[in-house]
Parts: sequence; structure tokens; C-alpha cells
Amino acid sequence: MRAWLLVIFSAALLMIACGGKDQSSQAGAALTVATALEDPVLRMAALQTWLADYPMANESDRADALSEIWTIHRNRHEETAGLAWARGE
Repeated sequence: MRAWLLVIFSAALLMIACGGKDQSSQAGAALTVATALEDPVLRMAALQTWLADYPMANESDRADALSEIWTIHRNRHEETAGLAWARGE
């Protein structure tokens, strides 16, 4: 019994030491940084990277990123490229 308590306590300390933050807070912070970029091409690339890096992120955040990418394509008159990318996603 004491051995299991020691293992659980050690695992908890290891998680605290390694910064046991959940992925959702990291994904939200990364999304904020990606959407803050002023250059639309860089913002689109950052959002595409964000989508690849956080596949299990909040569905609302993923929808916002997809919408922003589509808006950038539309504003650059690249509707065909935007549709092709969206179908691939």
C-alpha cells in the first residue's frame, strides 16, 4: 500500500515539475498569437500550423481558425485555392 502511495506521489510531483498544463490552455494561447499577426499570409500559415499542432483543440477554436483562413483566401480573391484547401482539411 505504501509503495502505491509513493508511486502516486512521485507521479504528481513529476507532473508539477514538468509544468502539467493542459493542452487546451496552450492551444488557446497559440491561437491568440496566430490571429494577432497582421500579415494575412503569415496569419494563414500560422493558423494552418496551429490546426496541425492541436488536432484535439476546442471545436469552437478550430472553427474560428478555419473561418479566418477562408476569409483570408476570399479577401485575396483565391476562392478556388480556399475551397481546395478546405476540402483537404
